[in-house]
Amino acid sequence: MLPRHAASLLLALLLLAPGALAFSARHDAVELDYAATHAPVVLSAGALDLAGDLRDAVLAADVAPMTLKGVPTLHVDEAAGKETTLNAATLRVESGAVLWRIGDGRTVNVRAGAAYGFGLALTQAPLPSDNGTVGAGALLAGPDVEASADWAGAETQLVVLHGNVTLLRADGEPFAGWSHREVNANLSRPDESGNAGVLFRTEGAFAMTMHASVLAGAAGDSANLTLSVHRAAEDRFQDTLSVLSDLGSSLGMGGGDQGNQKGSPFQDGGPLQNLAPFSGLLNGALLVINNPDGNDTAAPLASRMGSDPFDVGPLSMMRSGDMRIAWSGDQMRVQGSPAVAINKAGFAVSPTASIAGVVPIVSVVLWVGALAAIVAFLVKRPPKAEKPAWSFRLIGWGVWLVVLLGVFLIWDASFADTFGTSVLTLLKSGSRDLQTLGIVFGLEMAPWSLAALLFALPVRIMLGIGLRYVGKGKALGSFAKAGGLVALAILGPIYALWIVNVAIQQAVGLLAGKLG
Repeated sequence: MLPRHAASLLLALLLLAPGALAFSARHDAVELDYAATHAPVVLSAGALDLAGDLRDAVLAADVAPMTLKGVPTLHVDEAAGKETTLNAATLRVESGAVLWRIGDGRTVNVRAGAAYGFGLALTQAPLPSDNGTVGAGALLAGPDVEASADWAGAETQLVVLHGNVTLLRADGEPFAGWSHREVNANLSRPDESGNAGVLFRTEGAFAMTMHASVLAGAAGDSANLTLSVHRAAEDRFQDTLSVLSDLGSSLGMGGGDQGNQKGSPFQDGGPLQNLAPFSGLLNGALLVINNPDGNDTAAPLASRMGSDPFDVGPLSMMRSGDMRIAWSGDQMRVQGSPAVAINKAGFAVSPTASIAGVVPIVSVVLWVGALAAIVAFLVKRPPKAEKPAWSFRLIGWGVWLVVLLGVFLIWDASFADTFGTSVLTLLKSGSRDLQTLGIVFGLEMAPWSLAALLFALPVRIMLGIGLRYVGKGKALGSFAKAGGLVALAILGPIYALWIVNVAIQQAVGLLAGKLG
């Protein structure tokens, strides 16, 4: 009977627990408010969406292709003062890098997205507008970034660097001499005055569409812009690193013979490449770096999670859920409801009823029961049971092994649901890097070991002693171990992150005491 009941319980856990027992964290809304002129650097990875308005803006991209459709008036300025004016033209950049300036106090509505990519939010964008001010900026990089924009203002300027351009008439046929014409082939950037060999100026309303690997936008003085990040269905971390590596090579920032700056994020073996084994953890994540230059700390004007303060510290991380960065007027806001959040105090978890903030009440109750069972055993020992047959022992060990495997599957699924990666997730993806597997396994097993001490061991003691009183202690000892594992599967994920917080706080406290 007992083996059958244990199997039924295990089956129920395997069906219900992986979807319901993610490592428990708070899911309250996070809101971090910053002054737009003193905001943090925010990094994100996953499915990205950018939408809103940029004023006095600059858009830069590495495109293939970009189309400005139905430009009412298009001026083509070439060397030696040559100027050509075209009406009802479509400008199509087949390939190349572009720099599109939106000046004269005008705004452009921008929409962009990537099924997977890296996002970067800056309070001081490196691309100044025509009026000389530098404001909010965002960058998207990925294997395929799609963007569109609507322009209804006055003149804009578009520079195409080392590019290939086609100009089409209203009937779709190319203008003479403008079918796949190479422009600015020897320029990697405009000169100090902003001039290039060939410059396009537009007038009137038109729409822009773009496919790119890198898109950057900067607002001169204000922006009404939102960058959202979600967990991507497909992890394309390595593909995105390749995009950045190619960009870095073209800019002389590492990779290849054109640059080899030590520590550059673009070069092979750089900081970003070192994060590749943990791409599952980063997918859907948003990192808030409050001291990007190592000295100045961007202190939030307000910082909260639900109704409680949220201590951001120098680095905060939020992943999955619906996270976004929004610029509005003179403020920048990081907000959303993350599946898990990490701040200066550790994991953001719901408060747990505990003794002295160290031991959960549930564990105390279980250990009181275990100690009571031990006392009862010492006061009145049960009658000595007969030694069970080896066949029965083998059955018990088999049940214990099956339960152990099932509980590990539950634990691993809970870890993966919270952090986006796990040992089994890495193995399924084909990873055989022993160092990475070892690190992830250690992260998984640290709370497992502590949860086993808090919950599994007392349950095992109580069941083991109880079975001895019914004369089955030796015969069914493996079932007592299995019962402890079931308690671990049920209670462990609920308290795992809280246990990690307590362990870190105690370790830091002890270390500080010794150093003091």
